[in-house]
Amino acid sequence: MSLKNHAASAKARLWSVDSSVTIYYNSGYAGPCDKLHANANERPTAYQLSKTYNNNASVLFRSAKVSQGCVNFS
Repeated sequence: MSLKNHAASAKARLWSVDSSVTIYYNSGYAGPCDKLHANANERPTAYQLSKTYNNNASVLFRSAKVSQGCVNFS
């Protein structure tokens, strides 16, 4: 998946409750970030991204929860 600027919201299809997707401000998975965590009830959604609103350059899917100081959405 590629993502480069101008995204205001995000919705993720994640494969397990322990997985997440992180949207970064900079290319190369760096800088401020917003993170969507899977939950048992529905797909995680950020109706308005916080730290990467209209300035997002990379996306990383993970199979484990990692704390990075991102804004968290569930």
